[in-house]
Amino acid sequence: MQHCSHRYHAHPFGDGRWKFPGIGEFQCYDKYMMGDLKMAARKEGKPQWEEKGPQKTGCYNSLPSEVPFFGGEGSFLSDYECFFLV
Repeated sequence: MQHCSHRYHAHPFGDGRWKFPGIGEFQCYDKYMMGDLKMAARKEGKPQWEEKGPQKTGCYNSLPSEVPFFGGEGSFLSDYECFFLV
C-alpha cells in the first residue's frame, strides 16, 4: 500500500517550521492590506489603529494557550483585535 499525503502548498512541513498543533501566523501585512486597514481605522475614527496589526499573536508553532491573542489582555475579544479580524 502506498502512503499518500495531501496538504496545502504553503504548508511548511518539510523545513521543520510547523508542528501540529501549531497555530500558524497572520499573513496579511502587504501594502494593500495595510492600506485597507488605514482606511477602515480612519472610517472608524481610530487613527491609532492605522499602522499595525495585532500584537502578541505568537508564532508558527505556538499553542493557543501560550498566546495572549487567544485569551487575556489584548485578546481577539478586545476592541482593536475584534476590529482587525472583522
